[in-house]
Amino acid sequence: MALDGKEDRELNLLLKAPGRRFGRRSFLQVAGLLGAAVRFKQLVDREQLEPDRENGAPRCMWEYSRVCTSTRIPGATRDVLEQYPGSRHVVVVRDDHFSSLDVLDGAGRAYAVEDLERALQRIVDDVATPGPPVGVLTTDSRRAWARVRDQHLRHGSGPARELLAAVETAILVLVLESGPAPAHPRSSEAARLFLHGDARGRWFDKSIQLVVAANGVSGYCMEHAGFDGSTAVRFAEFLAENDRMERADLHHHGVRTDEEVDGDLLAVDVALRLEHALERKLEIFQMLVGQLKARRQAADHKSRDAVERLRVRDRERDRISAQRLGHLRAARPRSPARAARRPRAPSRRRGAGSCEHGGTRTHA
Repeated sequence: MALDGKEDRELNLLLKAPGRRFGRRSFLQVAGLLGAAVRFKQLVDREQLEPDRENGAPRCMWEYSRVCTSTRIPGATRDVLEQYPGSRHVVVVRDDHFSSLDVLDGAGRAYAVEDLERALQRIVDDVATPGPPVGVLTTDSRRAWARVRDQHLRHGSGPARELLAAVETAILVLVLESGPAPAHPRSSEAARLFLHGDARGRWFDKSIQLVVAANGVSGYCMEHAGFDGSTAVRFAEFLAENDRMERADLHHHGVRTDEEVDGDLLAVDVALRLEHALERKLEIFQMLVGQLKARRQAADHKSRDAVERLRVRDRERDRISAQRLGHLRAARPRSPARAARRPRAPSRRRGAGSCEHGGTRTHA
């Protein structure tokens, strides 16, 4: 969305599902959240995730393979969605420092939650000062970001190449926020935190960024190229189940190892030209955020008139109306004539080799 700086824009976030508090700000709880995401990936990889159903018929679950281990790569003419199903690590971000942390062993088994708990504690303890805000580069226009990525990261120094490869091939990004925390998970402050934060320690090309505030309020930011919102909601519901687990139950997940599970700090040398680019991108990002007012609104039982009163633009209003209509149709009882019809076989809405922004490449 182009902003000319002259108009104060307002975005109303309409949330159908209530916000979730995934747990206390203890490293065990964060490790449990991370472990739940890894279990979700394993269920998808093994084709053991219970299929979604529509009118009693199973739906195609292909999109779920893109939830984890996917990254949108910027290009000069079009973006490409890269998939790394064999990935065994996540990237943890704390105070703009990126660390690679293995969550699966060589045999593809998930590490125990208590091993991840200690590893996360050490990652946080090792951070003394903020790192360079390289994540803000992903907020730039796609062509500009493609040029910077190729020049300064992909063909940059060894540490820069290592950081880029680790983030793009990771299962997901876990952001451990140290700044001011939202008072409540269902608040406008929480919506802004999960939507963009300060962008310094984020990577908006990543399919999933789990975000945990200092007080335990948690959520995630998704990149939309690989899958639809309904797929993301299923992922969120799976993570929410983790919040209802008792401390003793969390310890039953994963495989204990005799070796310490440790994160590897991904240090990056920021050249003078890149430093100037980072400063400029931060200025632009802060200007855009200043023009964006995120306000949470509950979408339950909202009529078209109520949506119009929220001053939502026509395009967003039509999308919300279509989604609401879909929910109403799904809830409407089927007539005997419709019930007698033979259900259609589930089909993919997009081909296996395409996404809305370009092609898809899968790496072993």
